[in-house]
Amino acid sequence: MHRRKAFGSSAAFQYPIDVAVQDGLGPVYWPMDELHTSPEATAHFGVGLRQLHVFWYDEAIKSFERCIAVDPGFSLGYWGLALAYKQVLWQTEDLQAGQQALQAMELKGRQQDLSPRAALYINAVKKLYTPDKSIDERERAYNAAME
Repeated sequence: MHRRKAFGSSAAFQYPIDVAVQDGLGPVYWPMDELHTSPEATAHFGVGLRQLHVFWYDEAIKSFERCIAVDPGFSLGYWGLALAYKQVLWQTEDLQAGQQALQAMELKGRQQDLSPRAALYINAVKKLYTPDKSIDERERAYNAAME
């Protein structure tokens, strides 16, 4: 059974941004037993997810970079970073930066810590950054992997 907890403004997940802004981002749920990292890295990851979901891509990039700086082996930090470089709302992407994030994950990430769900999410985001494919092909492959 997975324990679900929101990345909210509880004491365990305080983050160095204005609390009203943090609370306004809304909750994002992830099974806590799937996050094999420190509370500090978890806090950065949670805020990054929340920022990503409100299309604050540049801020999400910073949060995921902080997460990775705290725990360079936390694979989901790289996953979030790669997603933040795919800025769907603005119809832009930084293909090279996303690919670099995933390459760093392959080198440094603790793949053995991934839950089956996290492994599927990572596999899906890899499809967004497949070399030698058009943006349309990559997006269709990602969407199919997320179904």
